[in-house]
Amino acid sequence: MLDWDADMRGHQDAIAQVAAAARSAPEARWTVPPTAGKWSPADVMMHLILTYEFLAREQRGDAAIPLKVPRWKAWMLRRFILPRLLAGRPIPPGVRSPREVRPVGDRLAAAEAVKRLETIAAEWEQAMTANHANPAARSVHPMFGALSLPTMLRFVALHTRHHCRQLERAAAGLTMHGT
Repeated sequence: MLDWDADMRGHQDAIAQVAAAARSAPEARWTVPPTAGKWSPADVMMHLILTYEFLAREQRGDAAIPLKVPRWKAWMLRRFILPRLLAGRPIPPGVRSPREVRPVGDRLAAAEAVKRLETIAAEWEQAMTANHANPAARSVHPMFGALSLPTMLRFVALHTRHHCRQLERAAAGLTMHGT
C-alpha cells in the first residue's frame, strides 16, 4: 500500500543522506573518477541535479525525458523489473543514464552542488504534491514509461539512495562502483 506522506518523508531522507555523503566526500577526490569511464562524486551530484531539474520541469507541464525503449519493452520493465527495484533489489550495474542527465562541462563544488540539489528536489516535491491531487497524473521514466506519482516518488528516492551509496564509498576512499 502506498502512503504519500511516508513516501515523501522517505524521499526527503534520501536527499538528506545524499547531501551528507556529498559533504563528507574528500575534496581531493571530488572531481576525480574512481576508475576510467566512471563518474566522480561531482559527476554523481550533477547527474542528480540534472535528473531533478527534468523531473521538476515535467511536473510543471514541460516535456519529460522521452522514452528510450520501445513501449513493449517499457511495459516489460515496468511489470517485471520495477517491482523488484521498489522491493529493495539494487539497480543493476552498467545501467546507463539517459544522455539528458549525464554530466558534461564544469562541475560544482560540493557545497554548491548540495545547495542546488536540495533546492531543485524541494521544487520537484512541491510540484509533485500539487499534482498528486489528480489521480490521473503521471510522470514519465525513460525506461519504465508513464508511472503514477506515488510510484515515481518511490523510484526517485531509490535512485537517489543508489547514488548516495556511491558517494559514501567515495568518502570512505573506496571505489564508487564496487560491491
